[in-house]
Amino acid sequence: MEDFICPRCRTSKFQNPSLKMMVNVCGHGLCESCVDLLFLKGSGSCPECRIPLRRNNFRIQMFEDATVEKEVDIRKRVLRDFNKKEEDFNSLREYNDYLEEVETIIYNLCNNIDVTETNKK
Repeated sequence: MEDFICPRCRTSKFQNPSLKMMVNVCGHGLCESCVDLLFLKGSGSCPECRIPLRRNNFRIQMFEDATVEKEVDIRKRVLRDFNKKEEDFNSLREYNDYLEEVETIIYNLCNNIDVTETNKK
């Protein structure tokens, strides 16, 4: 099992068993202390990808892999809008095409492919 390590302060769960890792909307994580330090001035950006962040964009990391956290967030957001059921379609083929489109949207957002165009959908 790989240890949680904060990329900013390099503290690990091994060094501090009560360490809480937080993950933000871009999928990168920081420990709770570094998140607090980041927002002492009121705003901050991700230390890894430099996107602007807000304090309420962070939440406790549930999975060991931050990319899983990112996909779970994206999946929840996409499925709020794309929530049709099989009975909403005239055929199983149309329903399967719809499901494939939803998975393509999720995949593109998780892998930063055509993000602007995908977000329009």
